[in-house]
Amino acid sequence: MKIKTVFFFLSLITISNLLTGQEFNPGKERWPVKTSVINFRPVKEITLRELLTLPAAIRKYSNKSREEYQDQRFPDTIGIHHLREGDIVTTYGYLMLAAIEKDKNGEDGDYHVQIRINSTWGDSCLVVEATYPPFIKGNKALQDSCRKVRDFFDRYILKGMKKACFGSNGIPAPYVKITGQLFFDAYHLTTPPRGKQNCITKEKMKSYTCWEIHPIITICFIRKK
Repeated sequence: MKIKTVFFFLSLITISNLLTGQEFNPGKERWPVKTSVINFRPVKEITLRELLTLPAAIRKYSNKSREEYQDQRFPDTIGIHHLREGDIVTTYGYLMLAAIEKDKNGEDGDYHVQIRINSTWGDSCLVVEATYPPFIKGNKALQDSCRKVRDFFDRYILKGMKKACFGSNGIPAPYVKITGQLFFDAYHLTTPPRGKQNCITKEKMKSYTCWEIHPIITICFIRKK
C-alpha cells in the first residue's frame, strides 16, 4: 500500500513537472492586472450567458489607453449587475478545452481554458485562464489559490497532456463552477476572435467577447441542476 501511495504522488509530481516545470517567461500586455486581484470578496454569481454578452469595458484601445491601463483596471461599470473589471465573479459552464499557453518567446505559461453554455463542441465560448503560480508576486493567498487550480487541471483535465478537448467524439464535457477575476483583454479588440481547434476534428471554437475570468481562483466539478 505504501509503495502504491508513493507511486501515485510521484506520478502527480511528474505530470506537474511536464506541464508547469517548463521555462516560461512573463507576458507583457496588462500583465500586472492579469497576475493580481484587488480583493477575494465580495463574489458575484453571474450566468455564463450574461458574461458572453457583456458590453465592452472600453471602445478603443489606443496607445494612450494601453499605457494608462497597463497596471490599472478599467473603471466603468457595465451590464445589468453593474460589473467592472476586477470584480470577483462565479459562473458555471461546460469545460470544452484546456491547453498550455506558450508563444514562440515562451510567454506566458497560463492554462487557456474555453467554457460553453452547451455540453457539445461548437462555436462561441468564454475564455478563462489559470495563471502560472510563480508569476504571482506579493500575494501568497492568490499564489496558493492559483496553484490549487493548476493542480486541478493537471490531475483531472490535462493528465500529462498539453491540450485536452471535450464535448465531441463521445468525450463528455465536465460541468464546472469557476470563480475568479473579471478581466477585459482589450488587446483583442483589434484582433480576430480567439479560439483553439478541437484536438481531433480540428473544428475551431471562437470567443466573441474580450471579457475573461483571469486569473481563476477556484474551480470544481459540479452536477448541473
